[in-house]
Amino acid sequence: MGKATTDSKLLTGAKFTIEEIPVGDLEVDRDIQRYVLNLKKVENIKADFSPEALDLITVSRRNRVTQIILDGWHRVTVVKELTDNQGTILGRVFEDLTKAQEAMLFLRLNPANQPNLLEK
Repeated sequence: MGKATTDSKLLTGAKFTIEEIPVGDLEVDRDIQRYVLNLKKVENIKADFSPEALDLITVSRRNRVTQIILDGWHRVTVVKELTDNQGTILGRVFEDLTKAQEAMLFLRLNPANQPNLLEK
């Protein structure tokens, strides 16, 4: 992933909706998201799974069929595994973001867990 700008104006006016999203419709863009899924984190979430305790994920809807996970990859993976890819999850859905906006939003949603240089 290229260097992400921290210019807050990139997201000014960005609107989102809250939707129930089929997990089978969600994808990861490795240019935006981390390169590696932390399987230990997935197992920890799965071991203490409680659907009502899942926080909203954040998604960028690029078009009618492409929905990119910006935050919540681990939670989506758990729901996919527990529901044989048939479950749903609540998400904050942005539309028409650029890749630069997606990358900035990913970084802002993960301030304490920034990707390392290899992941960028």
